[in-house]
Amino acid sequence: MSIKSEYRKTLVLRGFQMLVIGFIFNLGVTIIGVLALIQFFWMLFAKEKNNFIADLGTSMKNWFGEASEFLLASSEYKPFPWSKF
Repeated sequence: MSIKSEYRKTLVLRGFQMLVIGFIFNLGVTIIGVLALIQFFWMLFAKEKNNFIADLGTSMKNWFGEASEFLLASSEYKPFPWSKF
């Protein structure tokens, strides 16, 4: 196999990974919107924040950062689902 075809194979694989991560990224934005709405009503009625949602937000923030770096090719680190969550 030539270097050119090996590079093309690697690039196609990365493109597939970027597609999957992009899909999860967009799904995550929707989930954040729903969680923000739930957190707002939780705080409105319970007079305190829901710690589970707040902690989940921190985890999601970290994943979004890793995913953005991979999607924009500033990092070769592959976030979930290719790494442990």
